[in-house]
Order: sequence, then structure tokens, then C-alpha cells
Amino acid sequence: MAKRWRVIASLLSEEFGIEVQPSQEGWGAGYDPRHLSLLESWALGEVEEVPEEVKRPKGVVFDIRELSGREEGFAVAFVGHEIAYLLKTPFPNWRHGQREVLRAGYPPTSFTLLLAALESLRVAELLSASHPSRRRWLEEKMDASLPPREIRYPHQSFVRSLIDLWLKGGEGLPGSVREYLREEDPTSAYDVLMEEIWSRYRPLVDRSRELNRIDLLLDEAGGGSRRNVHRGRIMTDLLRKLPSPVQEILHRHRSASGMSESERSRILRALSAVPPWMREYLEQMSFLDLTERDLSLIRNLLPRTLEVDVEHRGFLTFLFRSWEERGSGARRRGRDSLPAVSYGEILRSVLPHVEHFRRKFGAFLPAEEERWGGSYPVGKRLDHRRLSREVPTGRGKLYKRREVPVRQKLAFELLIDLSSSMRRDGRVGNALRALVLVCEVLHSLAMPFSVKVFNDRVFTVKDFDEDYRSVRPRIVSLTERVGGGTDLSGAILSASESLTLYTRKANLKGVIVLFTDGAPTRGLKGEELKRLIRETKRRIPLVGVGVGTSQVREFFEETAVSVSSLSRLPGAFAFVLENRLRRIFRNR
Repeated sequence: MAKRWRVIASLLSEEFGIEVQPSQEGWGAGYDPRHLSLLESWALGEVEEVPEEVKRPKGVVFDIRELSGREEGFAVAFVGHEIAYLLKTPFPNWRHGQREVLRAGYPPTSFTLLLAALESLRVAELLSASHPSRRRWLEEKMDASLPPREIRYPHQSFVRSLIDLWLKGGEGLPGSVREYLREEDPTSAYDVLMEEIWSRYRPLVDRSRELNRIDLLLDEAGGGSRRNVHRGRIMTDLLRKLPSPVQEILHRHRSASGMSESERSRILRALSAVPPWMREYLEQMSFLDLTERDLSLIRNLLPRTLEVDVEHRGFLTFLFRSWEERGSGARRRGRDSLPAVSYGEILRSVLPHVEHFRRKFGAFLPAEEERWGGSYPVGKRLDHRRLSREVPTGRGKLYKRREVPVRQKLAFELLIDLSSSMRRDGRVGNALRALVLVCEVLHSLAMPFSVKVFNDRVFTVKDFDEDYRSVRPRIVSLTERVGGGTDLSGAILSASESLTLYTRKANLKGVIVLFTDGAPTRGLKGEELKRLIRETKRRIPLVGVGVGTSQVREFFEETAVSVSSLSRLPGAFAFVLENRLRRIFRNR
């Protein structure tokens, strides 16, 4: 059996000119470490063109578990398609397209779903032309990549229809799609995609968004699939704002696709009459729900050999690794690896809260543009709207002044307890979700922050000047460090020292937020620990958040926040962040 896989690997290695290895641990790909930073810049669209040797992987690892029991021809075609995908797909186009559709207000995943299918088909078409005998195996692979039973919305059906037409020989494919599949120049292919294919696809995305909003209302009304019925009090209030006949329609159906067109139109008209902030909330929930649904479909259309990071608002990024990193078990870490998947799962579990707080606190921060501010007794510009009100009272606040606001920032030092006591009751899982929630919001608000973990010692996960996107894999690997005692005093001293140095250099204010179960077993304890925390608070704001316990109140007193479950964690974080932001803006 082992010989069979070595023969297949040797055949593909000779065909593509790169090292190919079988594995029982997963898929993976590695690049020349000398070119890794340039490759990442090219994939992000920061560099227009790079040499071919930069784009070309040095080696690929394929998962024999996924291919066991299949014929050699299928295995060769399957793995060959994955390798050719890496070599042929223009990674900058993925980034440019997501940016463009996001600026237009569409979920990036709607574009990614389309592009992933087109790129997968394009590679399959190229391989079919050069190796006609592989066509039937490639057709089987493409047919299984997007199961029809998982499709629910029009834009998803369109993508599936392209696959179906290709499976039938491609005769019925739109001319623009056939042109895209034949195009070898990445720039020309991107132009065809955005000017012709996306223009035809976009109305279907609009239609899907309308249907999804109705489906969310159906879920709230109890007639839907109950995929995520409880979305907060706002959805309940929104449902009650709708006219009674519309509510009856919602209670009568199970899905938007099962309604008549007139019923759907009636619901959408009723939604246009609800308060704007409620409509915005529904649109945001729909954005997140469609993002999650598209992500579940995209998985089998993406390169298996690359790790994928799902960023804020569903922005998808490929993570490239060096070939040397792929020894000692790391070499077989591809798209199915635990770190990437785990981070995506954690992010999706808190994504609605991330977006909610980003919008809330983004509006809370001062604008970066000039404006006229009123309520001055003297000034250069008279406020005529205040004349009739202020002159009779004698207060005389009649003037405006031009204000040039300064963007206020607050540096956060985040500490997370990874001692042995955090293993109990799922505390580590809750702490990681809290950490991801805090980090994603701070990153989206461009707030500087550092992340440290501690047990008997203190370890830095992210420094203030590091890009958070580059350290995300470290977050999910923190579970490997769980163990040892709890030295709260050592963690607080280390955090206060590094935060003080940074805030003095950057001329900012700072705050320490500590996640723990509140049970110190090393360092200072009892009254000595309380004294240290009080002394630290005189210099730096210090907040203790307890996951699954109320013991933090004993040590952190009035700045303690205790949460018993993840469902209450967003409220705890809102309290900490809003409280600190209000303080710095009140004292401007």
C-alpha cells in the first residue's frame, strides 16, 4: 500500500517539477522561506508582479486517507488538480475582488464562492485538455465539491449551475464564463470576472439577501429551520413592528422560497417602514448569516493544500508556510489543520458580537475630519438656530467654532490565565473566545494592544507593534501551554511594566484587562496581592474578568467583572471597553 502512494507521488512530482509526499495527517504545501514575505505581499495585492520561483511551492503533501479505496487514476487526477490549483490561480485576484465587493456592501464570501468555483473549473479544464483520460475523474471531483442538498439561495444555485453545465461538456456555459476558463492572463481574467460575470451574478446576491432577511424573520417567528432562532430582543421587537397580516404570513411558512412572490414583496415593503436602526440591524444579521452559509459551501472549492484564515466580516486570506516548517508534524498542516479551523470556529461563534461592538464603538470614537461645534459664548460663526432660544434666556451661547478633532487611542494590555485550574468547566474555551472577541474588535478599531499569557511564567503572544493578522495562529495554539500554577502578581507586574514603556513612548493612555479564574497559587496571595493590585490601579487602570468564577471580585474589587458563560461575555467586554473609552473622551 505504501509503495502505491510513493509511486503516485513520484509520478506527480515528475509532472509538476516539485516535491510531492503522501501523508496520513492532512494536506499541506510549503514555499521557499527566502521568498515567503514577497509571496505574501504579492497575494495581498501589495506587489504587482513577482518572479515565478516566488509563486511556485517547493513541495506538496497529500492526504492518503481521503483517497484510500479509490483507483490510482482518481488519486492522480485529484492530487494533480490540487497541485495545479496552487500553480495556476492568481492569488491577488482573490484579494482585489473581495475588497471591491465589500466596498459595494456585499459579503466577500459571495464573491469568494463564485471565484473558487471558477478557478477550480478553470484548472480542471486545463488538466482535461492536457490529460483527456483524467476528465471523468475530474468531473467526479467537481460534482462532489458543491453538494446540491446544501444549496439554499439563488447565488449559490448559480454557482452550482456552472458546475453542472461544465459536467455536461460546457456547451450551455455563458460566453463570459467560457472566456474566463480559457483566459491565461490574470489581469484579463479578472476584468472578465468583474465586468461581465459579477454583473450577472450580483442581482442574484441581492435576491439572496432579500430571501435571507425573510428567513431570519421566519426563524424568529418560529416557522423557520431554527438554525439560530434567538438573535436578541431587537429581532423580537422588529417582528412585532410588522403589520399583523405580515406576521400571519411569517407564521404560515417555513422558508422564504416557499412563499409566493407577492407575499415576499409584501414582507419587504413592510420592512421598509420599520425604524432605520432596526433595518440596519436586520441587514447586518443577514450579512453575517449569508457569510456563514457561504463559508460552509466554499470549503471543498478552495485549495486543500493551503491554510485559510477567515478574517473580520468573512474576508478570506490564504496563509503560506515555508517548506522547512513542514517537518516534525508541521509539514502536513494544510487547510484542514486544527489551528486554522479552530480559529475560524472561534471567530464565527463571536462574529455577531464583534460586528456589533465594532459598529457601536466605531461610532463612539471621534471623527477624523473637521466640523463646526456649538455652545460657545464667543466665536466667528453665528448659529442662527440658537438665536431665538439663547437670547431671551441671556445665556448667549450663539457661536460656533471650527474643531479639528484628534483621534483618541487607548492601549490595551490583555492577559490570559493558562494555569491548570483553567482546564475545568471549559474555562480555557471561554477565555479564548473572550480573547478573540477583544482582539478582533480592537484590531478593527485600530487600537494598539498586546497579548500575554501566564501560568508560573509570563509569555508574550502579541506585542503592541505586531500585526494581529500574523499572530492569529498563535492564539489557537495556546491550549498547548495550559498547565502549571497561577502567578497573578507576576503577570500584573510584567504587564504594567511593558504597558508603561509603550504608553510613554507613544504618548497614550493604557489599561490592563486580565482573564483568569481568580485563584492564585504562585507569587503574592491574599492581602499582599490586593495591595499590589491597588497600587497598580493608582498608575494604570486594571480590570479583572473572571471566567466561570466570582473570585476575581475578591482581588480586583470594584474593577472586577465576573461572567459564568460565553453568553454573558459580550456584555462584560462591552462594560470594560465602553467604560474606558468614555473615561478618556470625557477627560479630553
